[in-house]
Amino acid sequence: MMLAAKKIQVMTLVLIGASLLAGTMTGCHQSREETFQLDAVAHFTFSGNLDDALVAVSQEGQAIWTDLEVKDNVRYEIAPGTYDVKVHRDGVMVVHRKVYLGDGNMTEIRIP
Repeated sequence: MMLAAKKIQVMTLVLIGASLLAGTMTGCHQSREETFQLDAVAHFTFSGNLDDALVAVSQEGQAIWTDLEVKDNVRYEIAPGTYDVKVHRDGVMVVHRKVYLGDGNMTEIRIP
């Protein structure tokens, strides 16, 4: 009789353990969906004769960059939009361009 009672206790413990294990395993699995929205960004690059060149970029009359000393092979990050780009060297304007940059676009400004 004692042996049968022990077997019942062991079986009961095994069933309880299996139930707990199954419950925690199903509770640990969760499905999750995430959406990332990256900031809108565009880029300027400058090439050509960059020596002593100073860049000014404005948007609707508001200065964004003034007297920026640009470097070759550098991407300058800016928000998408329409910009007025002026490049001066020794007080003389050598470039004047109106540029539209869309999201993810890159525009190269060649400086003579």
